[in-house]
Amino acid sequence: MPRSLAACFAAWTLALLALPSAAHSAEVERKLAVLEFEVAKGVEIDRRTFSSRLQNAARRAAPGLFVMTQANIEMLVRAAGKTLEQCEGQCAVDTGKLIGADLVIAGRISKVGRTFALSMQLYDTARGELLAGEDAEAKSDEELLQVSASAAERLLAPLRPKQTGPKPQAQRNAGTESKIDESGAQVDLGGGGDEVLVKIDSDPPGANARADGALLCQSTPCSKMMTTGAHEVSFEKEGYEGAPQRVQVKKGTVITGQLARIAATLAVNSEPSGLPISVDGEKAGASPVARRELAPGTHEVVVDDPCWLRTGEKVVLKKGEDRTLQIAGKQRQAGLKLTAEDERGNAVEARAKLDGRDLGAVPGSFTVPYCAKALVVEAADTGAEQTLALQEGKVSALKLVLKRRCPPNSNWNAATAQCQCIAGTVWDVAAGRCDKPKYGVEFVALPGGTLKGGNFNGQRVAPFSLARTATTVEQYEKCVTGGACSEPNTGNACNWKTDRRNHPINCVDWNQATAFCKWAGGRLPTAEEREWAASSGKGWTYPWGNEEPGARACWDGEGSDVGKGNRKTTCVVGSHSAGASRQGIQDLAGNVWEWLSNDSGSGKELRGGSWYFDDPDLLRASSRYDYAPTYRDNLIGLRC
Repeated sequence: MPRSLAACFAAWTLALLALPSAAHSAEVERKLAVLEFEVAKGVEIDRRTFSSRLQNAARRAAPGLFVMTQANIEMLVRAAGKTLEQCEGQCAVDTGKLIGADLVIAGRISKVGRTFALSMQLYDTARGELLAGEDAEAKSDEELLQVSASAAERLLAPLRPKQTGPKPQAQRNAGTESKIDESGAQVDLGGGGDEVLVKIDSDPPGANARADGALLCQSTPCSKMMTTGAHEVSFEKEGYEGAPQRVQVKKGTVITGQLARIAATLAVNSEPSGLPISVDGEKAGASPVARRELAPGTHEVVVDDPCWLRTGEKVVLKKGEDRTLQIAGKQRQAGLKLTAEDERGNAVEARAKLDGRDLGAVPGSFTVPYCAKALVVEAADTGAEQTLALQEGKVSALKLVLKRRCPPNSNWNAATAQCQCIAGTVWDVAAGRCDKPKYGVEFVALPGGTLKGGNFNGQRVAPFSLARTATTVEQYEKCVTGGACSEPNTGNACNWKTDRRNHPINCVDWNQATAFCKWAGGRLPTAEEREWAASSGKGWTYPWGNEEPGARACWDGEGSDVGKGNRKTTCVVGSHSAGASRQGIQDLAGNVWEWLSNDSGSGKELRGGSWYFDDPDLLRASSRYDYAPTYRDNLIGLRC
């Protein structure tokens, strides 16, 4: 049975590392891995070529090390079930341990303008220690490859094996004693001094550090190898400045650069907020203006808008100063004199709003912002709107004619003395406006009024909206499909699961009726509302007047369209249009009894009569019935 891929590969790798080569002997103990460098956004290089050049440089610099190939590294990482990542620091040390490397080289390549910046580090994986680091700059891809190879050679130079020279051959000279004393080659250290590890930091951090003009590290804090002796060290950070310092480097030296902010900062607030602000003639946006850097010196900060007076300050900012400026805005003014009248030319009292804010009582005179635009004058259910074009410092006199006002998508109907939805829209109870039909339920807005006669003589009914027809089978089916309603009963003249989809839903109890109206954005009507609508607000016996039903209603009595005693089921909603109320609401008498929200003695109240009865008194606006809320019958439906 074959071994797993990981096991095979691990065995192959161990065998590979044990083989001698021309570059190193079988006694090699330490392995070096050159990890893939982290590459900043915007830097485009051939990473494999880059890694290969570094590996070759490493072999030249330290022939006593075994330098792992990129393929070796990738296969060992995969065999360990990991993914090779570009990283530095502890991440590089951990990767080295994973692949069995004693030493790792890792680093980062970034780019500022057209200049490549290289940062390279050498780590001991067993101790997790940074041994050395190198930084360099390059102007091109090719130069980057060259300087990176040189940096790698410098990192590894201390690991190069010492040259001991050829061993002398002993001469056999029988009977003669002598001393053997070979003179070795003299090593010239060049007088440059020893290299020591130096820690470098700055306040604030994140600065470039240079030693004797050459880049030392890209971002402080960092640690670098430096030769002992005197060096001139400088620090650079955008928006800051600092003086170069002369440093005597020795073992344990820590170099810290102190940087001072060059630019000043300025933030701008205003009263009121949202005013357009300019700084030195350039638009800075609406207040509050976020903190921004400015050169030390004099700056002009003003409100810059034709509707506002030019106000602000000239400020003198010192080097490194952080200031917040507060400006009080002043609007340019105009005068406005308002009067109002109704459509008949009668002067009326009203209330004015300007740009959404209350202005005051009309008639009246007002000082207003001269850039104000939207004027609204309202009284009761009338109003007028006008867009203003005022002149600074001058008074404009306006007379507005107040007209009947209706919600959006509706117009005033003088014949019915109410607002009427435009074509294609219906009254939406929840939204309080005309809109596209919701779930097919069309509501009619009723102005309300005082009940005359009947059960609630003299009682006031507030404006409300009532569905134009009883709830149909098709409408109720949508509620069931939507999961908000339960199914009605079937059979025995029940309309559920029949082809009578445009008939009123019946065989539903009070709880089902309540659930449907809630789902449709409404509620069940009260007895007072139902009686007011069924008497057309006039105190009539029936919705159409005081005459008996005849053929005006879906019922089973004398004069009905099918003849007395011949009705077998409900009728299509709205099919008896002659029986509609004065406001156009259909079937308020006949078709089905309709559940109401009221309790009445032994149960919940119903109104409207039904298709089954032949007694005209049961169709009266004031006629009432009651049943337990759980009762279902083919005579009972609902209207929201």
